[in-house]
Order: sequence, then C-alpha cells, then structure tokens
Amino acid sequence: MRAAARAGTRIVAATGRSTRSSVHTHRCARALAALLGTRPVRFPGGHDGNTAFPRAPARVLRDLLKG
Repeated sequence: MRAAARAGTRIVAATGRSTRSSVHTHRCARALAALLGTRPVRFPGGHDGNTAFPRAPARVLRDLLKG
C-alpha cells in the first residue's frame, strides 16, 4: 500500500451492488477499501454487471474517472 501511495496511483475498491457480502471478491473489495481509508464503489449488478448491463456500470465508471 505504501508503494502505491508513493507512486501516486489512484486505487479504487469496487464491488457489485447485488454481490452478496459472503462472496470472496466483495470481501476483498471491503478489505482493500479499509486499507485505503475509503468505501468501496458500488457498481450496478453483481459479479458480471459490466457485461450483463454495460450502460449502467459505464455511467458509474465515467463519473468515477471524472473525479
């Protein structure tokens, strides 16, 4: 984490809104966000929301990248 902070790389933890909290990737996103002192960004859908419903996650990603 310190190396990433020194590099100035923006790291964003993310998960799907409908991903169950027991799913490994959801737990990883929460753990990463905790290390970063942030909250995970919640994208529409679940594990495959970006392919099942591409427009909605694209809007969230676009807004996120605008900063």
